[in-house]
Amino acid sequence: CYICLPLLAHGEALGTLSLQAPEATAGGHVDGDRRSGDQMVFYSAVAESLALAVSNLRLRETQSRLTMRLYRSNHHPDD
Repeated sequence: CYICLPLLAHGEALGTLSLQAPEATAGGHVDGDRRSGDQMVFYSAVAESLALAVSNLRLRETQSRLTMRLYRSNHHPDD
């Protein structure tokens, strides 16, 4: 069974997390597309953590680009 969860951070959709979930429950019974509440809570927490990590990396990249642009403008003015 595959589960797809959205990667959302700060109101922005960053992608999806696709997981192949085990078919059997702890009791050995196959429950088809139904997942236990605990599994879904765990999968959702993983998706949320991943989305925040991706968002933080994007923010760092933007900050780095802006810092370099500011550095260049202060050291190489276009006068």
